Amino acid sequence: MDLSIAVSATSSNDLEKCLRSISKQGTSNIDVIVNNATDSSVISQIVMKYKYREIKLKTNILLSRYITVKETTGDYVLIMDDTRRLAKSFINALSDHNIEPVTAIAEYQEGVGPYANLLRSVSGIDIDSRKLNPESIRYILPRLYRRDVVMNALSRIRSKLPADLFASMEALDLELIYYEAFAITGKTGYITEPHIIHKEVSYLKDIKKMFKYGKSTRLLRKTTYKDMGNLGGRFRFANTVGNQIDGFILMLIRGLPFFLGYVL
Repeated sequence: MDLSIAVSATSSNDLEKCLRSISKQGTSNIDVIVNNATDSSVISQIVMKYKYREIKLKTNILLSRYITVKETTGDYVLIMDDTRRLAKSFINALSDHNIEPVTAIAEYQEGVGPYANLLRSVSGIDIDSRKLNPESIRYILPRLYRRDVVMNALSRIRSKLPADLFASMEALDLELIYYEAFAITGKTGYITEPHIIHKEVSYLKDIKKMFKYGKSTRLLRKTTYKDMGNLGGRFRFANTVGNQIDGFILMLIRGLPFFLGYVL
């Protein structure tokens, strides 16, 4: 697969692990573009260390996605954050799967303790890929796209949102990309093996993230994406009793800051 990886970087500590995981894939035929979204000299040094391409532009996340994907050259693009890294088998595993133009990849949640265990329990719920669409299920977010599809999706988002809102969006970047990409292809592929590893998430950081998600969701209510500006499809409901309980607990924990961001 002719693959590009587009990384939005805000943390030098996390970026080191992310880029190291890419460099250890056993192939040099990967086009990697990193946006140094905080204009950090340390981030620049890390990107230079791994000899990847760097963009230096202070941006919020949606604009960062646009400028990194635009610079890619591969037939497919993997959208990454510095909080994630690739499993050692990632590149080889892709050849074992039927990759769709829009493909979600299961993730493994790192960490120890009750909150990490809760996130792992909920993220391990079985998903029927035939039912995946961005309106009814918003907690599965594809990161692997055929380049022409994701570029088309980002261009459509940019044309539909006011320029100031496009530049200021702090969240929902992957949701909007998926929404437009699905409108183009009408299908979502899903790799159930967790080939992407998500760094440990602290309770407080997750709460702050949910507040930003709520705020960004509210901002969409008066745009052409008003269908995305509601609270539906964001929480997981499992078949087993144990996972149902965990899903309900997580919904309560995340729901309050999300709701506050939505209404304040």
